[in-house]
Amino acid sequence: MASSESAPAVAMVTIKANYDGEHHRFKLPLRDMVPAVFEDKVRRALRITVDQVCIIERYSDSASAFLILDRANISVYKQLYRAAKAKSKLKIRVTMIRPAEEEAEAEEEEEETPS
Repeated sequence: MASSESAPAVAMVTIKANYDGEHHRFKLPLRDMVPAVFEDKVRRALRITVDQVCIIERYSDSASAFLILDRANISVYKQLYRAAKAKSKLKIRVTMIRPAEEEAEAEEEEEETPS
């Protein structure tokens, strides 16, 4: 009789994202909480294209503030992984950065519109 071994369960992390004034919720595997993967998965879940510039921040309970997730800062991602593993949930904020050209056009439109 063959032994029935089940595959190890994949730990899932619930991500609560505040993006463009709306709240989104999705799940990612714990193994995706690394610099090379996390940002790409968040962008895909929120339908943000690669050419759009955005800042991803995570909420830290201990700091009571949002911390910027920078791929160059490995320690921030180590903290992200530990927090995700301990709580199985993360709160993130995604802020879009508009190019200077778009900001200038928006300001010009505001000036032209009579109040």
